[in-house]
Amino acid sequence: MDAEAAEFERMRRMMAAEEESLKVGGSRKSSRSMNAGCAAHSRHPVWVGVFCVILIAVSYVCFGQLGSACFQHGRGGLHS
Repeated sequence: MDAEAAEFERMRRMMAAEEESLKVGGSRKSSRSMNAGCAAHSRHPVWVGVFCVILIAVSYVCFGQLGSACFQHGRGGLHS
């Protein structure tokens, strides 16, 4: 029973340390940068639309160059 209690206490401490590590550090920094990015984009919404159009265009070009197993040439894909 004593070994089980020691193992339980060790697991409890490990879980508490993991929870604490999630509260500080990377997650807080990424949250700040995400909030800053959202604030910047809300001040300049046109740039969000421009970025989306660029992203769609690049995706279309990549799809046209690489193709896809789902949409092979001659089977209703982009180049049928």
